[in-house]
Amino acid sequence: MTGLLAANPALFLWVSLIGAGLTLLIAAYLRPYILGGNDDPLQHTALRLFQGTAILTGIFLVGGLLAANALLTQKATAPLETPPPQSAAPQPTPFGAATAPPESSGPQVVLAATSTPSEPSPTPLPQARIVNTGGAGVNVRLKPSTSAQIAGIAAEGTLVELLGETAQDETFSWERIRTPDGLEGWVVNRFLEPQP
Repeated sequence: MTGLLAANPALFLWVSLIGAGLTLLIAAYLRPYILGGNDDPLQHTALRLFQGTAILTGIFLVGGLLAANALLTQKATAPLETPPPQSAAPQPTPFGAATAPPESSGPQVVLAATSTPSEPSPTPLPQARIVNTGGAGVNVRLKPSTSAQIAGIAAEGTLVELLGETAQDETFSWERIRTPDGLEGWVVNRFLEPQP
């Protein structure tokens, strides 16, 4: 449950706000018993319950502030989508295709197509699928450590490229990955299922 709340700050924010509201409601209900002014044993019990609900309210409110901060930080660090640059270079036409004559009346140069050896295509990187996150996705971190900054989250089922770098800390084995949208970082190996 805590993993789900940590991976989803919006859910954590709502749980915190509902918890704070409920504890404030309980505190308001106990208020007449506390302010009764006599030595009633019920008053002492109500006071202890009120103190407990005040502590719970504080915990829920701090949790809500942390969740709101996480949401704002997540939105502020989201990568911006930029369209690919448009090339102003003329597009080549196939050899022998009809083309419109140039506008100028000066001398014309005709270029013949020559065959150039094509470069070999790069070997595709191995891939893995994000698994075992309970639907919450996995944190992609800037460094191979659970205390490193989170660069983003890769959703469950996402097919990622393995960049060939691995690391081991005192607790986990890490793999450097790239998501389809270009996010690069480190993921704990147990959340990766290699693909053939």
